[in-house]
Amino acid sequence: MADVATAMTDSLSRSGKGGMNADFSITDGTVSVPGLNFTNEANSGFYRFGAGEVRMSILANDIMRWTAAGASVWTGAVWELLVTE
Repeated sequence: MADVATAMTDSLSRSGKGGMNADFSITDGTVSVPGLNFTNEANSGFYRFGAGEVRMSILANDIMRWTAAGASVWTGAVWELLVTE
């Protein structure tokens, strides 16, 4: 029973009670299946494209990206830099 009590004590509240004491990590993901996605739209969300680059995809299409240089939006042909460091 002690193991059950420990597991329950170490669980994260689903109603927002308490906080986390460790990093929240997600898988890197892909444009088609982002690491952080939505239950009802699994091909939309955020994913790690590569070193130092995070992207957002909607319906498996890149829409935005963030790098050390700034934030960019995909125009359908090129990345347009919106915000710089």
